[in-house]
Formats: sequence, C-alpha cells, structure tokens
Amino acid sequence: MGQCPHYKGNLVCGATNRSISTYIRDNTCYKSYDRCVDYKRSSSSGLCYLTSACMEALQDEFDDDCHELTELRRFRDEYVTATHPAAVARYYEVAPQVVSRIEEREDSEAIYRAMYEDMVLPTITLFLDGKPENAYRVYKTYSDALEERFVSAARQSAKSDDAPRHE
Repeated sequence: MGQCPHYKGNLVCGATNRSISTYIRDNTCYKSYDRCVDYKRSSSSGLCYLTSACMEALQDEFDDDCHELTELRRFRDEYVTATHPAAVARYYEVAPQVVSRIEEREDSEAIYRAMYEDMVLPTITLFLDGKPENAYRVYKTYSDALEERFVSAARQSAKSDDAPRHE
C-alpha cells in the first residue's frame, strides 16, 4: 500500500500530531494506513478526491472498503506505482488542494458525482477488463483537468489579486 501520506517521520502522526509507537509505524503507517482511525478521521475523505467522489455517489452505502475504492487501490498498488510512480506522488500532493477547492463550491456534490461517473467508474472498468494503461490514461487526463481547474486556476487568481494595481 505504501506509506501513509500523513506520516511525517520521527514517530509522529501528521494527522493528529501525536506520538506513535514503532509498532504502529511499522504495521499501520507503513502497511495498512487505510484502516487507521486517525487517517480516516483526518478529513471527510482522507484528503482524497477519489474517496470524496465515491462518498458522494454512494452516500449511505459508502464504506472505505467499498468495491470502487478497493479496485482503485489495487489499480494504484499493482499498476500505477510500478509504471507511473510519479503520478502517485503527484496525486498525494495535489489531491488535498483539489478537495479543498471543491469543498468551497456550492456545486461540490455535482462535481463529485461527475467525477465518479466520468473517472472512477471508467477507470475501474478498464482496469478490470485488463486494460490498465487505458485506465491510467482516463485517470490521468481527468486528474490533470482537475488540477488545472482547481489548483492552477486558484494560483493564477491569487497571483492576479497580488499584482500591483495602476490607476
């Protein structure tokens, strides 16, 4: 699964800023952080727009171990990590910013539902059909568009707000 995105080293959980034991680090932070209560509690979606999309689409039926997230994790662990490792690191860097920007919007539910229908389901379907590179292209194209729309656009807006005004 990889290291928890919240683990900051020095036996400290980044989600809670509490000290953790070496046992927790070795068996949770390094192996199965998706089962960690603090990881799940750190935000409504663990800072993950894929989780947020599934939460919105599945609502009362949502579970962190739902079919969609299980297959997305398998896709990440079995294919993307091996063939496009920089994409995994980029996701964990950008996803919290995307989630934050989407959560500020009145149409956040519609954005997450569209993400579920247009990215999550097609990615899973292609992966399960034995077309992992096609699945990756769907995921990557959609993720790049999310970054452009919600992160890059916000940076550009902030820069223009900071620009000196000549009147």
